[in-house]
Amino acid sequence: MQKKFSAVLYKNTETKQQYHKPYYTPYEDYVSFKNGTNPNFAIVKIKNSNSTQFFREDMPYTKDSDYSGFARFLNERFSEGKVNVYDFACSDGSEAYSIAISLIEEMGEEEAQRFFPIQAIDKDKQIIKKAASGTIECDTVDIENITKNTHGKFDKYFEIIEQNGENYVLKVKEPLKNAVNFKMGKIEDRLDDVEGSNKVVLCRNMWPYLSKESMFKAVLKLSNLDNDSLVVIGNFDRDHEMPSLLPRAFQLIGLKELDNNMLIKDESFERRFSNRNDYIMTPFNSCNYTSN
Repeated sequence: MQKKFSAVLYKNTETKQQYHKPYYTPYEDYVSFKNGTNPNFAIVKIKNSNSTQFFREDMPYTKDSDYSGFARFLNERFSEGKVNVYDFACSDGSEAYSIAISLIEEMGEEEAQRFFPIQAIDKDKQIIKKAASGTIECDTVDIENITKNTHGKFDKYFEIIEQNGENYVLKVKEPLKNAVNFKMGKIEDRLDDVEGSNKVVLCRNMWPYLSKESMFKAVLKLSNLDNDSLVVIGNFDRDHEMPSLLPRAFQLIGLKELDNNMLIKDESFERRFSNRNDYIMTPFNSCNYTSN
């Protein structure tokens, strides 16, 4: 019988893009790693991970790390008026900047302003401090993705101030820097700050980082979103071993899937239970998931 093993191993590589792709290994590979005979994998402690990248492939309406489809969707769905975009667990700002660049490239700098500033939030004080400074680290994969998504206009958005092999330090130029506002905080607390109409809440590749209690609080507050609000998650949230806890919880608060990793608050959803807390708590009480 195949022995089951629940840990996640990651390809041990230098580039951020490959490093963050999980490899769900058989138990034998884990044993070889622990014995020091398999150097190709590494266990990443999720709580201390800020691994991210520019133009990740798991954004809705994205193909081959090209964000134009996602930007086009947002532009068509919110054809006028202010759009309030929140990026939780933003890490160093790679994702928020990717979205801002794609919006500018899709609709022009002036029209894109109604989506800005993107509110980028992370609980890591140091990573937010560094992001707010206007510098960001990246690698050659990031450089390639930026160049592709800016149609060769890399210098419009960034200046390379340091290079060491395949690793770079970039200075973020205006107006891109002004398109993102960095704040420190936990999603279960900062969701109270989500306001206005036309809301897009990105909480991507972060749910396995949360304790079950924090996850419950965040889901409960997401249930207060207005109808037609958008919630965006990532592949890491889907693939992590949280059984069906997260999709069940989203379903209970009236979020339905619009596209891969894109959820919409169903306007036909009615809160059928007076005690919403107990109702939403049901799947959390029935699951023994704990954050790594």
